Amino acid sequence: MKKQPGTTGGQQENTTMGGFMEQIEKSKKFQNGIQVFWSGADNSMDFFTYDELVEQRINALDLLNNPGIYLINPADHRLESSV
Repeated sequence: MKKQPGTTGGQQENTTMGGFMEQIEKSKKFQNGIQVFWSGADNSMDFFTYDELVEQRINALDLLNNPGIYLINPADHRLESSV
């Protein structure tokens, strides 16, 4: 993961999947999944079901307690840990 020159603080280029990753700032628990929020342009939120989180090997409780260590690729609807 490398920081893209000329981008804002939370935006990074993902060299493994392609596209840009945004740092998650906040997460909110719902009955059927977790909604994540980041500083971005138009749509700066996305929703992931618990099944999607399991498929992506994301710990839901960790995402709720430590949202800042996760990155999202909004175009690919993918999350990954930055640590």
